[in-house]
Amino acid sequence: MEAEVIGDRHAIFSNVRPVGMEDDSALVWSSATSLEEWDQLVASKASVILCRPDLVGYSPGPEVCVVSVDDPRLAFTRVMRAFFYQKASGAVDSTASVHPEAVIGDSVSIGPSATVGRCVIGDYSIIHANAVLYDDVRLGNGVTVHSGVVLGLDGFGFSRNPVGEYEKIEHVGGLSIEDGVEIFANAVIASGTLSETRVGRGSKINSLVH
Repeated sequence: MEAEVIGDRHAIFSNVRPVGMEDDSALVWSSATSLEEWDQLVASKASVILCRPDLVGYSPGPEVCVVSVDDPRLAFTRVMRAFFYQKASGAVDSTASVHPEAVIGDSVSIGPSATVGRCVIGDYSIIHANAVLYDDVRLGNGVTVHSGVVLGLDGFGFSRNPVGEYEKIEHVGGLSIEDGVEIFANAVIASGTLSETRVGRGSKINSLVH
């Protein structure tokens, strides 16, 4: 990502904050498109400001570092990731239950009370506390599964017989989660009936999605 630096090139920041809650060691970002919004940002105490190129001419002064980028939000996202990204520790908590035939990749973290069936888990994946992976689930590399997620259970499928009773359809297709997927708390993804359920590379699934 290309950037232009205006003002204090030696400015140091030690935290990231929203506008209005910053201190003089903070980095903030703005996608402001009006001078009124920019005036509010200039009045902040932040030492580093990420902003759009069309506002560079309104720099707050040499004591502040202004970093001009085409997409301030994306730049801020990458700064946040550099500061706070949680890397897989490679530790399996002593309270986790892992099937002896599970295939676990390198540097995989499995949290407290998580349950992992006969699965394949790719490198650098993170399974948080109380997540449940049924048999025949395959996780790619760098997958994050948050607390309370359930993966690979049977789907809700039944056939009705002549006497009106419901007979369960077994789901034997399995579940495949590709690289870089993140699944947030308490989401549920079922196994396919005959063919596998597949979640594509880089997908993000919000909490409570079923």
